[in-house]
Amino acid sequence: MPGGGNAAVAAPIAIDPPLKDFGIVEPGAKLPAVFKLHNRGTTPLRIATTLPSCKCTTMATYAGTVIAPGGTFEMSAEMQAPETPGVKDAKINIVFEGFSKPTVPAMRCEVLLPIKAVEEYVDALKGVTSGVLTVESRDGTPFKILSSNGAAPSFVGFDPSKDEARSSYTLNWSVAGMPCEGMRLWWIVETDRKDCPILPCRIRHDCTGSKADAGRFSRKWMFKEQIVNAGRIKAGKTVKLHAESENSEPKAGPNKPGAYSPAFKQITGVTSLTKDATVKFTGCTPRGEEEAMVSFDFTPAEGFTGMLYATLRVASPTGTSDIAVVASVEP
Repeated sequence: MPGGGNAAVAAPIAIDPPLKDFGIVEPGAKLPAVFKLHNRGTTPLRIATTLPSCKCTTMATYAGTVIAPGGTFEMSAEMQAPETPGVKDAKINIVFEGFSKPTVPAMRCEVLLPIKAVEEYVDALKGVTSGVLTVESRDGTPFKILSSNGAAPSFVGFDPSKDEARSSYTLNWSVAGMPCEGMRLWWIVETDRKDCPILPCRIRHDCTGSKADAGRFSRKWMFKEQIVNAGRIKAGKTVKLHAESENSEPKAGPNKPGAYSPAFKQITGVTSLTKDATVKFTGCTPRGEEEAMVSFDFTPAEGFTGMLYATLRVASPTGTSDIAVVASVEP
């Protein structure tokens, strides 16, 4: 512990704001934040280290910065919103010399598409195999649901053969009979809305948690998000897609950054595990110290239409990892 003493005591710092809530944001948005750190004590305070809780947060190195008694220091950070819907929280652990209990400003955002699921998850934990999703347009505009997880939607209280399109629907879902190995991580709702053809809903299940990518520790890299939403594309037409790979080795602690493997930026190839699409690896470009952008050309098969859930296998010298590409494919 830098400086010794005060093991269970945080530095006398007031944070303004303690939480930066960005509210509803667009997928992938870059969200800058400034935190004012006010030294309420009677002695100077020196920052030993800063450690974001999430790789979605980037910031300068502030180690060595001294805040005088009664003084204020402005610390900048940037949070990147996920590409998929849901709430994202991130924290910054600031350790001051002489204090091992960190000072922790926080950030939060919620990613929403034009159509949202009221329930954040398809929640199939603890033996639950079925439930409902309430899917609605945020602006109140009526729309149609074309498919639910690749099949005809199972509506509650709605008959598409005679009822007019609505702005909100209740859908049944079921994971009964789905095998644990290779279980899909996402329940996909396909709509006719141009600005939201695909709505991915995360499936929470014992087989989609840590079991879904148990090899990430030995492989030493993983995907930042395990899905690429290609939107609406045409059968037989190639689109250029990207997915971010990142280091999967955890830091040892606020004062002990990990020694990272370069495996996350050594991608060697991408193959499609479905006959309904082909893929061609086009490159891997490092982005900062812990991330890289994996690029590939993706082509849905001629004659295929509807919701496409294609599993791709990405290779590196340390092992392989799978990622899903989802799309609404039209003729």
